[in-house]
Amino acid sequence: MLPRVTPLLRSRRASASARAAASRGLLAAFLSLEGGETVDCSPDRLEAAWQKGARMVSLAWNHDNALAGGAEGDGRGLSEAGRAFVRRAVGLNMLLDVSHLTEASFWDLADEMAGRPFTASHSNAKTVCPHRRNLTDDQIRAVAERGGVIGVCLYPEFLGGSDIGTFLRHINHIRNTGGSGCAGIGTDFDGIESLPDGISSVEDMPRILEMLDEKTAGLNFARVLREVLI
Repeated sequence: MLPRVTPLLRSRRASASARAAASRGLLAAFLSLEGGETVDCSPDRLEAAWQKGARMVSLAWNHDNALAGGAEGDGRGLSEAGRAFVRRAVGLNMLLDVSHLTEASFWDLADEMAGRPFTASHSNAKTVCPHRRNLTDDQIRAVAERGGVIGVCLYPEFLGGSDIGTFLRHINHIRNTGGSGCAGIGTDFDGIESLPDGISSVEDMPRILEMLDEKTAGLNFARVLREVLI
């Protein structure tokens, strides 16, 4: 049975609130925006979303928009508006998510972030499975060098197979490439239409967690949230 979830929707100190929830045996949740179009690609509307509890944002989903190139777009990088959007997100202490971005947009965002952590919340390793949504080894190292985390997604198309062992191969490759501090769990339960054999829903998370060390199972993401969200 999973612990009860407590929302952190309007907490300005989301990381501290999450730790407080954990100390009481609760799970904590906060809002994330998948694609700048959710706020009309507007820095001002991004700030309004932050006021309502959003704490993580990706600039684009699979398609190009006014900020950045999406994974299924024409390969473009960040626009000037996209760079301004990133700077506003950083100023709000929001976590930037590079899943779904083109490689060009990834590198433009990485340049904007300097030494600040960012995440690929649900992305896998391209060396293991050469899908356009997956990350190259250089991208994995870039996330790791900035103190970020990559959450491995459970989608068989990104894993390159339906056996749960493929999930572990991505985890191990990311750890071997970027270090033990940059691997995590991305799942994407709400965004994919199939799962590895033996995994049917979030209720199977205990089976996944028992295969992983504590850092990969959650402590790496907890560290990034603590550093970024304050």
